[in-house]
Amino acid sequence: MAIGRFEPKHASGVGKLSEAIRIALDEALTALAESFHGLTDEQFWAFPLPGRHNVVTLAEHCIQCLDLYACEVQGRPLVFEPAERFDIWNFSAEQLRPRMVDLPTVPQEQDRVAELGRAIMEHLAAASEEDLRLPNRRSWWFQEYTDRVRADAYLRCTSHTMSHVRQIWFLRGLMGLDDTAGWPEQHWA
Repeated sequence: MAIGRFEPKHASGVGKLSEAIRIALDEALTALAESFHGLTDEQFWAFPLPGRHNVVTLAEHCIQCLDLYACEVQGRPLVFEPAERFDIWNFSAEQLRPRMVDLPTVPQEQDRVAELGRAIMEHLAAASEEDLRLPNRRSWWFQEYTDRVRADAYLRCTSHTMSHVRQIWFLRGLMGLDDTAGWPEQHWA
C-alpha cells in the first residue's frame, strides 16, 4: 500500500509473476519518491534524531539496494555507482555523518529514483516468467543463497525499500512535517 501524490499501478487481474513484481516495484519506487517529496534540501539533509540516519541517507540506501537487487543481481549493470557514505549496512550513523557533504538535492534525488525506476522496469520487461523462477547463476547473491530465484531478489528490495520508507516518514514526523492535507488518495496493490 502506498498513500500519496503519485499514482502507482493496481494489482487487480494480475495473472503473471512478472506483473506482480512490476506492481510491487512500482509501489516501492512510488512510496520512496513520495517519502521525501516536498521537503526542502535542508530538511532532506537534517539529522532530527541524534545517533540515527537522515532522510537523504535512507533514500540513497534504498536506491543502492534497489539498484543492486533489481539490476546487478539480475545480470544487468548498476545504474549508479555505489557510494560508501550511504552504506548503512556496514557503518553507523556516527561513522557516516562526517561524510555527509555535497549531498544530492531533493530534485536530484527525485530524478535518481525516476532514472532507476525506468531501468528496473526495462530489465523486468525483458525477463520471461521462466527467468523469474530461476537464479542468475553468474551473480554472487545466488551463489551465496542457492535456494533463491530472481523473483526473490526483486521482492527482497521492494520490502526493504518499504521498511526504510516507514523510517523516512517517522523522521518527517519528528521534524513536524505531517502534510495531512496533501495525501488525498490511498492506493492498494
